[in-house]
Parts: sequence; C-alpha cells; structure tokens
Amino acid sequence: MRIVWRGLLHVTQGVDPFANVDVTAYQITIDQWDKLSAKFDPKHMDIWQWEYLKYMFFLVDTSGDKKIDVKEYKSVMAIYGMSESDAVKAFEKFAVDDHGKKTDSVDYGGFVKLWNDYFCSTDKNKPGSYLFGPW
Repeated sequence: MRIVWRGLLHVTQGVDPFANVDVTAYQITIDQWDKLSAKFDPKHMDIWQWEYLKYMFFLVDTSGDKKIDVKEYKSVMAIYGMSESDAVKAFEKFAVDDHGKKTDSVDYGGFVKLWNDYFCSTDKNKPGSYLFGPW
C-alpha cells in the first residue's frame, strides 16, 4: 500500500514518491479522488494503479487460489460494511463470463476487466459497475 499511497500523493499533490517525507501527514479529498478516477485510463496505468488493483484482488482472494468466489467476496465486503445480501447480489452481477453466463468465481484476468469497467464505463449495466456493490 505504500506504493499506492505515494503514487496517489504524487498525482494529487505533487509529492515526490521517492522523497523521505512523512506521508501520513497528507490526505486526499473526495474531489481529488473523483478527478483522478475521471482520468483513469486502463491502457496507461501508473505503477501505483497496478499495485492498487493487485492489492484489491489479493485482499479479496482470501484462500490464495487466485480466484474470488462468493464466500470470499462476502467476508471481505462485510469488513467494509456491506451486508451479506448486497454482497451476494453484487457478486451475481459481476461474476459472469464474456457471454454473460454466471460463473462461480472470478480470476485475476476477469478482475482486471471488471476493474476497468468500474472505473471507465458509463454503462451501469456492465458487470464491473457492481464490483464494489449492487448499487
């Protein structure tokens, strides 16, 4: 997460990511996050963005089998305050193959696609739109 935080500080506030500074003294506003998210380009991600994506995948893949299933998703999303029923609804919406058929897990490649949809798509019906909740 150190790489992610330093990358965020660099692009939002110009902090040198290699400087010996106390990065805990900084904050990022919702407005800064929104502006950053609006400029997200999956074809040109900074290293911190790749690290954030990997961090989130492996955070949810609690078994370490390189797949996210509904049980893992529910348990991790509960930490963030999502109800079990909302987690199941979200998982059912995004855990689909390229043809829209439901799957029982999402691998890393599928997660990357979902991540890109979440940050880039304006289509609320894209599976990635539900990556962090059924809303």
